[in-house]
Amino acid sequence: MTEYTSYAQLTLPPGSYLLEATVTLFSKSTPGKMACFIAQDTTLKGELDGGDVSAGSGEQNSLALTGALTNAATQTVEFFCKLFAGEGTVDAAHLVAIKTGSLHGSLPFD
Repeated sequence: MTEYTSYAQLTLPPGSYLLEATVTLFSKSTPGKMACFIAQDTTLKGELDGGDVSAGSGEQNSLALTGALTNAATQTVEFFCKLFAGEGTVDAAHLVAIKTGSLHGSLPFD
């Protein structure tokens, strides 16, 4: 997993959506660190949310991401992750889209 790998993909019809993604990193013999993104395209330029998760040797840790999307045409959204330190495996990767009537407010930014 030295390159970004898609763990989930949704094709969404026009509308407004709240997106939620979760993943668990199981670190192997060395501490591991992984970056994940919810994105509208495979270049990660359309990033809707992203974050890092790390776990000590032989441990696990989870990451939860939230994004919002309003699209006028059908849009594909994917959940990508990449291990960039140590060794580990991914488990329980999920991407969920909840259609809303409209979106209000904003998401926090780091």
